[in-house]
Amino acid sequence: MKGIRRSVLLAVALVALASTSARANTITPTNGVFAPGVSMSYTTFMTSGELHTGDGFTIFDFGGFLGVLAMPVDWTASTSLVGSPFGTPLGTDHTAVRNVHFTYGGLSVEVPGLMIFAPFTVRTSSMATVSDDWVSRDHLLATPGTIDGGPSVAKGNILVPVPDGGSTAALLGSVLFSFGMLRRKFSKS
Repeated sequence: MKGIRRSVLLAVALVALASTSARANTITPTNGVFAPGVSMSYTTFMTSGELHTGDGFTIFDFGGFLGVLAMPVDWTASTSLVGSPFGTPLGTDHTAVRNVHFTYGGLSVEVPGLMIFAPFTVRTSSMATVSDDWVSRDHLLATPGTIDGGPSVAKGNILVPVPDGGSTAALLGSVLFSFGMLRRKFSKS
């Protein structure tokens, strides 16, 4: 009986300790709607944590970037050819293709559960997608009722428009077609 009571008390203590310590969270962009040659939308959510001014996420190597069509209130967009203010990618960051950054500029808030953000929609001239990287930074939910969590970085893969919009493949196809026509012409002569 003493052993069972001790085990139950130990389990209750561990649950209490776990509920007061920092909990994991992340801003996570997910694949949304791709309209070839028009736009790519990302549905983004955050699980329990804190969202501080300056937190956000980057989509790496966004091909055919033409601007941002829509994003939630209190967010701003920027681009760069190299890097992210939120961390490094899982793989290679191609220096000739734009990285798109979304940064939160509102008041710091606690997110006690799931929060879904309105879509982030980016214009593109690309006609196809490929898998690439994203990275996000937000903060851990530490003491409930107090904005005091430390930074948390997450990374993953997501679909992005093909970097050159498919123009290289179209050019290569037309060159091969031309060579074929020339070959045909010279073989008949």
